[in-house]
Amino acid sequence: MEGKWETYDGWLADSRLDAKMDLYATGSSCSCWRSMQGWLSLSHTRTGEGTLRLLPNLKASTAYIMLRPFFLDGADAFDDKTPTFPGATPGGTQFYPTRQHHPHLDLDRAMIGIPPVKPGDYVFWHADLVHEVDKFHPGTTDSSVSYMACTPLTPYNISSLKSTRESFLQASPPADFGAFLKEEENQHDDHGARKENILSREGMQAMGFEAFDVDGMDLTEGQRAARNLANARLGLA
Repeated sequence: MEGKWETYDGWLADSRLDAKMDLYATGSSCSCWRSMQGWLSLSHTRTGEGTLRLLPNLKASTAYIMLRPFFLDGADAFDDKTPTFPGATPGGTQFYPTRQHHPHLDLDRAMIGIPPVKPGDYVFWHADLVHEVDKFHPGTTDSSVSYMACTPLTPYNISSLKSTRESFLQASPPADFGAFLKEEENQHDDHGARKENILSREGMQAMGFEAFDVDGMDLTEGQRAARNLANARLGLA
């Protein structure tokens, strides 16, 4: 916002660690900070078969989206008085740019499909990168993925982990996903949300059931402090 968009580095995460992600307190989004979006492929899917599409220019697209509210919708005239944010719903969040409100991104031409994937392939992309899914799936097999973003151990994410652990114990969806489901796992006697189904120490740590190691020789002081904080907040110290 200082007019130095050319020097912007979207990969510097320092200033994001203490940011308040859920500005509208909807309770159904942004309960954790995702350093990167990510999903695990469960199928053989070729480019264009109902898979991920990205706009591969983080710096320019971020600058454009941030500057877009300063121009009247559908015009190129600078306007710093009209309190509108093109494409956003008042009291909600803006999940993605649109062809209507962000015409200069030229989304029909600029969006690029990812290479073919097979079961077990992990796909990561920057959380600010413009992305979408193919509108049509001309293939002959299902296109299936499991969404698993990167959520580093930060103070904000420790709170999210504590909440997610409680949801797991209740066999109910975590904060960000409850609004999308019509039924919960706890409505089924054979549900899999049980601690005995977590088969590794790493899995137990990921769900907040086992303390993080704080004595490793290769840990930085920052990593050690984050793990000590997590163990304390999770009641595992």
